[in-house]
Amino acid sequence: MNHSFDEVKNELISIEKESGYNFGFNKKATEKEVALFEKKFNVTLPNDYRRFIIEIGNGGFGFEYFNLNHYIHKVNVSDRITKEFPLSEKYNEDENEYHISDDELNNGRINLEWTGCGTHYFLVVNGAESGNIWCNDLESNGEIYPLTHKINYSGDYSVEKHQDFIIWFLKFLTLHNFENKKQ
Repeated sequence: MNHSFDEVKNELISIEKESGYNFGFNKKATEKEVALFEKKFNVTLPNDYRRFIIEIGNGGFGFEYFNLNHYIHKVNVSDRITKEFPLSEKYNEDENEYHISDDELNNGRINLEWTGCGTHYFLVVNGAESGNIWCNDLESNGEIYPLTHKINYSGDYSVEKHQDFIIWFLKFLTLHNFENKKQ
């Protein structure tokens, strides 16, 4: 099933209306701010993420890292965005023959969510995996891997695809069950 950006917007509206939950997103980014960010770091943000920060909010709601300003003003972090993310498949630091430094693993990505115990999710914005969501679980399980979801087609045919920002955010909303939370 293909999910759309409008589905995310409608889900957020529905949750806020039905539960009274206020997500408290930051002020929306402007087209000009996004264009300047892309030019400064020589990247093209994935369209679904780009629309999110322009039409819904530029971070906030616990997502201080997916606020573009976080990267613009932190030079040691922001320089990493210009470099390519080095992986294209799951990496396990105990099983792989090669070692990738922590600095290299921070290249070409924007952090989205910290979940505790050193685990966090991020969006790749530079390199072959651009547009895909990955999980860094090195501290807990020694792994870093792309998130996937199954797409079922008619009959018995299904395919595993990498998650994009929209799929990840919809799963995030479901996982945290915001419909039953009141502020």
